[in-house]
Amino acid sequence: MTTAAAEHAATRAHRIKSRAAYMGAGLGGLVLLGDTAHDAFETNSDTRILRALFLTLILIAGALFGLAWGGATGRNRSNDVTLSSAATKYNAGLVFMSLAGLALAVAVWWAMA
Repeated sequence: MTTAAAEHAATRAHRIKSRAAYMGAGLGGLVLLGDTAHDAFETNSDTRILRALFLTLILIAGALFGLAWGGATGRNRSNDVTLSSAATKYNAGLVFMSLAGLALAVAVWWAMA
């Protein structure tokens, strides 16, 4: 591996690791927001299903961000396959985090209706 390729891989690994850590912190904020909206989850059985969905999506997103962070900090972080896998896990974590936010918004609006 050339020096330029190694530097590019190190930069890419650092970017993935940083973003995964920031999104993990944002995920904690989403959990706290969900906790403050706990009344929306308690009104009827329909919103209890949304609560279970919300918590499941949060757990999956957290796991994916953790795997992305770990993949970007591993011994083989200069390997393009490892970094691509970490980036894919990071992007999937973003999707699950967005779906969790959507489930929270639906539960709040449903409770208001």
